[in-house]
Amino acid sequence: MAGKFRKIQAMFWPVTVKFAKGKNKFDKEVIDIKYVRLTKDESKDLLGRYRVEEEATAAESSETYSALNDEIIETYIVDWKLDQEDGTPFDFNPENLEMVMNHPDFGTAILKGFWDFQNGGATKN
Repeated sequence: MAGKFRKIQAMFWPVTVKFAKGKNKFDKEVIDIKYVRLTKDESKDLLGRYRVEEEATAAESSETYSALNDEIIETYIVDWKLDQEDGTPFDFNPENLEMVMNHPDFGTAILKGFWDFQNGGATKN
């Protein structure tokens, strides 16, 4: 029996968010973010733009990083399983995505989760 070629798809990926609780102490929460898998060419292109960002001056670096995050958010994050503090579902939409990504703990974890997913999504799920 031959293997089957599968098209690239979006999948939910568990992301661990750490909240500082004190010196060397953290609370952790796992949320599911639905990311789109990148093709090899898309990954190379995106990583190439990160390398350019690393070589830029501090002012240029900040602008490039911000623009790159916006692109990742708009293009590759398509859904989530996330509740508000009161337990009600937190709808996925552009406004809520911007709010969540602006949160230092959530935003950092979701961006890290994006790269973890790109590097291991095929083997973990």
